[in-house]
Amino acid sequence: DAEAIVFGEKRLTYAQYLRCVAGFARELVGLGARGARVALVCGNSIDMPVAMFAAHAAGAQAVPINPTYTARELAHILSDAETDVVIYDEDVAAAVEPLCASLKVRHAIRVGGKTGRSLDAWKKDAALALPEPLPAPGDLATLQYTGGTTGLPKGVNITHGQMAINVSQREAALPTRQGDERILCMMPLFHVFAVAMCLHLAAYCRGTLVIMSRYRPDELLGLLARERITRLPAGPTVFIGLLAHERFGRTDFSSLRTAYSGSAPLPEETMRRWREATGTPILEGFGQTEAGPVLTYVRDGGPFKAGSVGPALPLTEIQIVDVGSGQKVLDAGEIGEIRARGPQVMSGYRNRPAETEEALRDGWLYTGDIGELDAEGYL
Repeated sequence: DAEAIVFGEKRLTYAQYLRCVAGFARELVGLGARGARVALVCGNSIDMPVAMFAAHAAGAQAVPINPTYTARELAHILSDAETDVVIYDEDVAAAVEPLCASLKVRHAIRVGGKTGRSLDAWKKDAALALPEPLPAPGDLATLQYTGGTTGLPKGVNITHGQMAINVSQREAALPTRQGDERILCMMPLFHVFAVAMCLHLAAYCRGTLVIMSRYRPDELLGLLARERITRLPAGPTVFIGLLAHERFGRTDFSSLRTAYSGSAPLPEETMRRWREATGTPILEGFGQTEAGPVLTYVRDGGPFKAGSVGPALPLTEIQIVDVGSGQKVLDAGEIGEIRARGPQVMSGYRNRPAETEEALRDGWLYTGDIGELDAEGYL
């Protein structure tokens, strides 16, 4: 009966959440989605979490896609993923529906708005249960496409085991109060940071996920107090913008315990001003889609080191190696390429054996990022 999701006026308990996931998962199984790719081209709403977990429960591989992508970008991903089912919302129908027809996608399901289906339709059906068999740890769970900053986006294969262990690694490093957390999601739920630090975190700690349709500073500051938010994951630009907002000084932060930053470097001055103003820390971490996605995080209670994204998560190793060969391990304080290994690292890129071989060498993920470790192992 605990509250699981809040989106505007809509609220779901965990019992209702499970029924909705089970109902849609059974429908996906009936459409032949087991072992197939199910694309999610949706903005933030209750439909996105239900669709994501339903795809997983159906034994399909969920493919979250940025709904603001151009038709050309969407076509590349839908084609590369050999998508069988596309779940899309009303706002992107004009772009997605012609693509589904031209690519001969077997099933296209419109959700939300005035013309789409609502995926909370099963919330009153207490007889619903998840379809059997449920996926095994080695089964593919998500095909998460990279941002395409170095060419066309690449699909990253993540298994259920890799995804699940990264959730528990983060919990070990950043403990929550089980059953007593309210997490605000203002980031888009197609993004790997939002999936990890909002969607998965809320379910894992039995907390409440409060979803915003998009980032609006006025609305965010109001929700912090009204919904008694305890955890706020966001990018640095959000924290910078909130500090400058005229309403910031009048906001009640008494429920907030921690903010999490990722996706870009957080200025030390922003971290200091936020702590002074709210009494809560911003904890910064590092990772990438290929890393499942989190590798390091600053721990609550410190130590806080300027410019550091913290030590490695449990069961994770970080090394700095020379950029040329990638084989010489450098000493503390020396700058080079960051490589990592751990049970959360991807299985590889979809249909890209050469690029998989380049990224995964001798059990290590070569991140392509440059950094250094200090004597205490802080990146």
